[in-house]
Amino acid sequence: MIENSIDPHSVDKLYSIKQGMAEMLADVLYGTALRKKAFYRTNPIQTWDYDSIAGPRAARVKLRAGLDGGRLYKTLTDNRMAALRAFFSPNVIPGWNLPADPSVEWEGDSIVIDVLYPNELQLKVMYLDFPGEHASMRAKDGLSAILGLTDSWQCDSIFYSGMDSHALLVGQSGGGKTTTINTILGQLARSETARIAIIDGKGGGPESLENLSTLNGLVGPIAYSVDDAMQVLEFVSREMARRDTKEACQYPFHLIIDEFHVYTQVPEISRWLDDFGRRARSKNMHLTLLTQRSDSNV
Repeated sequence: MIENSIDPHSVDKLYSIKQGMAEMLADVLYGTALRKKAFYRTNPIQTWDYDSIAGPRAARVKLRAGLDGGRLYKTLTDNRMAALRAFFSPNVIPGWNLPADPSVEWEGDSIVIDVLYPNELQLKVMYLDFPGEHASMRAKDGLSAILGLTDSWQCDSIFYSGMDSHALLVGQSGGGKTTTINTILGQLARSETARIAIIDGKGGGPESLENLSTLNGLVGPIAYSVDDAMQVLEFVSREMARRDTKEACQYPFHLIIDEFHVYTQVPEISRWLDDFGRRARSKNMHLTLLTQRSDSNV
């Protein structure tokens, strides 16, 4: 089983520093800026309590305003939001060189502010790469994979089961799709039960999924062309036909197609994917699609 939460101290050696910065930021906001009429150039929003959270990448301050969502939304005008963002500068907290503008949103009856830590405090090495101590957090069943950490240090996971059997990753070039699928497959392939097939629309090379071809548990070669993709789909079709009993469906099967829009231009492949998506769920087979494009034609 995958643990749902972790001890930040065992993951991030700088956690205590981040916690202190988050608390200091909350004190500055709650005790000075948010209570000054001059700050808003109008009557300030009345806040009566706050929480601070030291997440892996950002400090979060949550200020309760005592207003319901509708009234708080009307109170947080664009000018007020802009004034709050403009308040942040390298001198808000001595030594805190902010790398980007904070986000300012509302959540229920609260104002929520997220501020990134300086680059030198960013959590750059994910705990999944750590040996020994965190090995038990890796997926063992071939159906679930940890994606990373939320702002509250919870494990954010993807589960391939039931209605969540398929996944779609959409993002521009450099947006992290390949990194995400590497993270997922790196865990699934460690399972002795998972079976994986990959069709790569990038055509191979350093930016493709070619490095995954050596992972333990990979079924068949990675396809880099339409002809190769057809052969992989034939293999997957035979596997689907073989799963005609509950026992045959015991082990999960994952089909991953990177830049799948390259292949959906082929009508035969498009029809096959439609059929597979409908029938695979009941056979413990799972489809993950990645693409740069999100238009309706895709």
